[in-house]
Amino acid sequence: MQYTGAVAGEYAKYRGVVPVLLQRLISGSGSTSTSHVLEIGCGTGNYLHAVTMTTGCRSAGVDPSDDMLEVARTRGLHVSPGHGEALPFADATFDFVYSVDVIHHVANREGCYREAARVLRPGGRLCTATDSEWTIRHRGVLSKYFPDTITVDLQRYSTIHSSRRGWRR
Repeated sequence: MQYTGAVAGEYAKYRGVVPVLLQRLISGSGSTSTSHVLEIGCGTGNYLHAVTMTTGCRSAGVDPSDDMLEVARTRGLHVSPGHGEALPFADATFDFVYSVDVIHHVANREGCYREAARVLRPGGRLCTATDSEWTIRHRGVLSKYFPDTITVDLQRYSTIHSSRRGWRR
């Protein structure tokens, strides 16, 4: 999927923040106004904006789509073009690094986790929010009326177990 042109605007318009996930990102990370936070695959900045506004943290985002980043910039976010496998930040810069619904797009997941570890400060935290096999199989209308999407997505998404295995620090 190419998130370019009009797709970026529509994505920002129709993809909202899930309140319970936002709460978990903030409480699990311990982020405060003194934290420095990075979102990998920030897209239009939905979560980055919500985390920043809720905590007052210093934040940054990275995404490969210039069109998605253009939308994020309209929200006053500090975002840069790039990929999770080659983060454009110095070592030990962030207290919290996270991604939401992104890891299935990452070609080199181990490289992405290595980069996240590199830019995390000692004691920093990492969170990869993604759909589980159960979630993919029970997506309501999508799985009921388009059951072939289940097989495709199960092949695209990592299992939760393999994602945990990829993060070694």
